[in-house]
Amino acid sequence: MICLAPERSSAADVIHITDKTSFFEVAPNYITKFKDPSNKLTIADILKLPVTDFKQDEKLYTEDPNASYWIKFVVAPDIKDRKKWVLEILDSRHYDVELYAEGNDGKYRAISTGLKLPFASRNYLHKNLVMDLDLKSNENTTYYLKIHSKVVGSILFKIRSNEEFSSYAFNEYYFLGIYYGIILIICLLNLILYFSLGEKIYLVYSIYVLSWGFNSMLDDGIGYQYFWSSHPIISQIGFILSNPLLLVFFTLYSKWFLDSKTIHPKYDRWINYSMYFYLANYVLDKLVSYPGGVIYFLFLAHFLFVYLVSIQVYKDGFKPARFFIIGNTFIILGFILRFTKDLGIVDISGNISIVAIYSRDGAIILEICILFIALGDRFRFLKAQKEEAQAKIITQLEENEMLSQKVNRELEQKVTERTKELSEKSVELEHLNVKLELQAQEINKWNQILDLDNHKLKQKIKQVNEARIKSDDVSYEEFLQIFPDDLACQRYIEEIKWTEGFQCKKCANKKYFTGARIFSRRCTRCGYSESVTAFTFLHKCKFSLVKAFYIMMKVNKYSDEVNCAELSRELEMRKSTVWEFKNKVLECKEGKKMDLDYLLLHNLK
Repeated sequence: MICLAPERSSAADVIHITDKTSFFEVAPNYITKFKDPSNKLTIADILKLPVTDFKQDEKLYTEDPNASYWIKFVVAPDIKDRKKWVLEILDSRHYDVELYAEGNDGKYRAISTGLKLPFASRNYLHKNLVMDLDLKSNENTTYYLKIHSKVVGSILFKIRSNEEFSSYAFNEYYFLGIYYGIILIICLLNLILYFSLGEKIYLVYSIYVLSWGFNSMLDDGIGYQYFWSSHPIISQIGFILSNPLLLVFFTLYSKWFLDSKTIHPKYDRWINYSMYFYLANYVLDKLVSYPGGVIYFLFLAHFLFVYLVSIQVYKDGFKPARFFIIGNTFIILGFILRFTKDLGIVDISGNISIVAIYSRDGAIILEICILFIALGDRFRFLKAQKEEAQAKIITQLEENEMLSQKVNRELEQKVTERTKELSEKSVELEHLNVKLELQAQEINKWNQILDLDNHKLKQKIKQVNEARIKSDDVSYEEFLQIFPDDLACQRYIEEIKWTEGFQCKKCANKKYFTGARIFSRRCTRCGYSESVTAFTFLHKCKFSLVKAFYIMMKVNKYSDEVNCAELSRELEMRKSTVWEFKNKVLECKEGKKMDLDYLLLHNLK
């Protein structure tokens, strides 16, 4: 894109480059920023904006992943050597990057790079975003850098001489080779241990280490350079999924290592809640876009929470957790240093910035190595516990064997003594058995006589009580001798209702089992439950069944001549209630003669 450029001035400091300068890291005071939320403005639109629209900002990162950020800076070279200079953006995750420089003809020309373009289209086949700067001695040049990230990324960039960049790039790739080599070795070792020992924790740890490797390849651009250079969409999807996947695998490994589900179920639930909280907020962030740094904080907060839980587990006696604590100490410190750099919280410049950028990678190496040692320590700890437990079991078994032999000897001696005594007593017992048999026959004879007398006495008492109930002057207190409570009434109804057996009203099945309520029956086929009072006029009776039976007995004897007022006083019931139930009994009595209600009344009479 080419456009005529009007006269411009900048409120930011001018970047001075001399022959002694090997690289220059751009700080916030050297740039001004303009945010384009629409992501549609062109360089022509930007050049028409007032100078005041560009603001100085301490935040060297893209707060809004969906917006474009225009960065303006001025370079004032004072150079005599014919060096080549490049601008290097240290964060390789940006989707679209365009650098506009004013040419000799006063027009601005663009250099484009970023993940939207194939890797082979870059002028420098380097994992970072590198573009040429045409610096002219003693001529101030205004540059406009457009960055559209689609992620919250750092906009930190450096101006380097070509020689310094080559040296730096060689050392950087050397370091990354060592880094990914260690990750691969640790991963393969754990897979070998998994197939050898069959312990699933080694497989989980291998996946956790691989997730670190994938996350790092996305972060530093190695994956895009060497593995999916023709498919930038993999990086775009990876930026969305890498952190949640890393956190999930870290959580699974931590839970397996600490054995929280078995030994510390309370801690296990807390870890799960923390993970779910982060994942829910991560999804919400993709929908409503949280303020910059919030998701970073929640991500780090989960690591800190698991870190605190591991300390508590160590205090509870799980000694292998000490290496887990040490390893995660490094990764948390690395995260903090990296986040402070990416989010511009602390100004880290010069050679220290390299430490900040690769602090996480160094911390990852330390962590996975220490956690690998922690796995070995965990194995030794559990093995020692198992051996100690086995030793205690063996000692206990030996003690039990000695005790058993001692008890057996004593028992043999006792058995011998008791056998002699029993042989002497057996003769006496034979004589006593003969006497006991004679006495038992005599006792059985008298028991039969007593049982017969008791049966006759009970029959007489029952006949007397029934005779009194059937008499005209029976009282409620006397009636309670036969029906003392509702259970006696329900038992009476049960005997009449199911005399000929149970049959389900819905499916006609005759098999049943006891229902939830007393005396109820539940069909074995359809599950229909029938109470003992169902399909009778006593169903859902609002007062005691004993009182209902008493009223039924009176109505059977006196029909409509029953004195409701007298019954209400005797039963302590409202007269209207007694009168209504009396009419209900009379209606049943005058109705069908073979239904269940009639049988209740007939048998009660």
